[in-house]
Amino acid sequence: MNDFDTRLDALINRLRSGEATGEEIAEIEHHLADDADLRKRYRSRMRMEAHLFGTFQEHQPEMVPFESAVIEKPKWSFARHPAISIAAGVVLTALLISVFVRPNSPKSVAMIESISGAAWEGTLNITDRSELPPGVLRLKAGMANIRFNSGALVVLEAPAEFKIESAMRSRLISGKALVEAPESAHGFVMATPHGFVTDHGTRFSVSVDEAGTEAKCEVLEGEISLHHDGTGKVQHLLDQQASVMNSNGIRELDLLPSTFVQQPGSKSILLGTSGKETSVVRNDSRDKLLHPSMLMVKKSFPGSSIGADRRALFSIGLSRIDVSNIKAVNLRLNIVPSGLGFAAYLPETVRFAVYGIIDEARENWTTEDLHWADAPGHLATARDQLNTEEAKLLGTFEISRGQQRGSIVFKSEELIEFVRSDTTSVVSFIIVRQTAGENNSSLVNAFASNQHPEASGPTLELFPEE
Repeated sequence: MNDFDTRLDALINRLRSGEATGEEIAEIEHHLADDADLRKRYRSRMRMEAHLFGTFQEHQPEMVPFESAVIEKPKWSFARHPAISIAAGVVLTALLISVFVRPNSPKSVAMIESISGAAWEGTLNITDRSELPPGVLRLKAGMANIRFNSGALVVLEAPAEFKIESAMRSRLISGKALVEAPESAHGFVMATPHGFVTDHGTRFSVSVDEAGTEAKCEVLEGEISLHHDGTGKVQHLLDQQASVMNSNGIRELDLLPSTFVQQPGSKSILLGTSGKETSVVRNDSRDKLLHPSMLMVKKSFPGSSIGADRRALFSIGLSRIDVSNIKAVNLRLNIVPSGLGFAAYLPETVRFAVYGIIDEARENWTTEDLHWADAPGHLATARDQLNTEEAKLLGTFEISRGQQRGSIVFKSEELIEFVRSDTTSVVSFIIVRQTAGENNSSLVNAFASNQHPEASGPTLELFPEE
């Protein structure tokens, strides 16, 4: 019997005698909940001793009505049979734990610290500051910051299914989560379908695909350890390291992402891109980092050498349109999830800029294999700025970091003037993100292209003078 077995027996004795404090009852619950081996040995001991107690009960006289009962001295005595006494204590302990820790009155172990556009599946009324007992949460849209009683913070991004197990343990069934664990939460565990991640004083992210087949784990700062259920392998990760856990084991990753996750008025003219649209990525890894169904934009954090910045470009034809007669213009973009990166690595509000290509000779760009340096507006002498001789700023718009679906209607006086000044029957645009991510794994924002299966690509709505 090890030291904790001795401690547990002492706690059970105090519980049986009614002397246990609330903290001691919580200690029993905590250790039985978090130690599978201890639960197994405890249940085995309970079954054995309960069987002995049942054997003892078989030797007792059958109960008779109180008024006619004759109290006889039993042939067996608890005092003479310690094992039976222990069995009775175990059974009583189980009953007492069920009273003190009622499943239908679970104790809160976390709370909602803040939400951003959050929508939940089910009937739970979850708002800011809602207290959360152990259980499963299904976030259908937006983001939620969940603060555990241990101090650990989990930033959950939709769509996600997440289980709160205790103040020091959670489980990501599917979706994305960013974990920040202060010193008080050292050892916080995030379980996944094929293993678990243990914090060693750090910030890390975990993403699990919808099918639960693979979990990607990445360290922003500090250290974590990965524990694979099937193989028993343990791997430690430090700053800017990442690995994937699946049914086969754990494998290391580099930090380049490798997966992809109208309304016209009665007298308006609605125009689309007709397929003249693309994205460019700074390191030109088009096959890995771009997808034709999305117009992808990203600005990496200062000092990044990964080169995963992205810009979107598209053109819209104005053939047979009298642009001089246009009084108003709306540019509509449909936001879609890219499946790449974490919104938690962005500030609460994300700003984008819309540029118009004013050097009409630069409108002859190709939609395939367009390199970053060859794209319109590229300025070799500045990382984040566009060449103002080729592109003009038409304005900016903002969305919340948790918004990954919906429509944006952009309008400005500069946009109207840009359309009116066209002489080639084509207007071309560049979309950039002005808000930098906190690290290489910040979210890649995306807008639907003409090839997107669910949302329509960019449209230009023109309102002629009546």
